[in-house]
Amino acid sequence: MANIIQCYIIFPYTSLAHIKVASAKASEVSKESILSIVVANVLMKNREAKGLLKMIDDKDSTFVLTMEVNERWENDLKILEKKYPYQIMFPTDNTYGMFLYSKLPLSNKEILFL
Repeated sequence: MANIIQCYIIFPYTSLAHIKVASAKASEVSKESILSIVVANVLMKNREAKGLLKMIDDKDSTFVLTMEVNERWENDLKILEKKYPYQIMFPTDNTYGMFLYSKLPLSNKEILFL
């Protein structure tokens, strides 16, 4: 019985199911309509910010989310504030810090804890 329930749940995501949304053609997609995100776990003890900054520059994404960041990483990534004028920063020394950089305005910004 459990197998039947699992198959029922998974079926819509398989190639056997009917496609509900048509794929966009490359000619219909403009660069302005694409959102992209770079997610990077920087590893707090890592001190090599140059590689990360180069990757972020190469990708030119809409959003950048970094994890395991502390105040040192905040200083290392300060240059991103020019290209990403909107940020939410939460640096910590316990590997739970996160920074979100955005090219688009962020509304209702708040940091919540469970």
